[in-house]
Amino acid sequence: MKKGFTLSEILITLGVIGVVAAITLPSLITKCRRQEAATKLEKFHTIINQAVKMSIAEHGEIDLDNKNREDTSNAEYIEKWYKENITKYIKTIKEEGSEKKQCLL
Repeated sequence: MKKGFTLSEILITLGVIGVVAAITLPSLITKCRRQEAATKLEKFHTIINQAVKMSIAEHGEIDLDNKNREDTSNAEYIEKWYKENITKYIKTIKEEGSEKKQCLL
């Protein structure tokens, strides 16, 4: 008597493996994307934090007087402050043929 598996047993086993893979694969992809986003956010936070520290080391503490406190809700004031104090410590590169950008300190 020969020992082995029939074709139907092999096909059923492969079918079960396929169903289990189809169920678990989306959750693994989602977990991977979340981890990737978290890592990018941590990198962004680190870069911005270092740029602020470098700006403080060069210009001193950030002090908003009463006049500037009124302007802090003004987007133009915030953008100007950011460009004057932070952008010189951050290099932004654009990948060829892509919309992706990276911040480098």
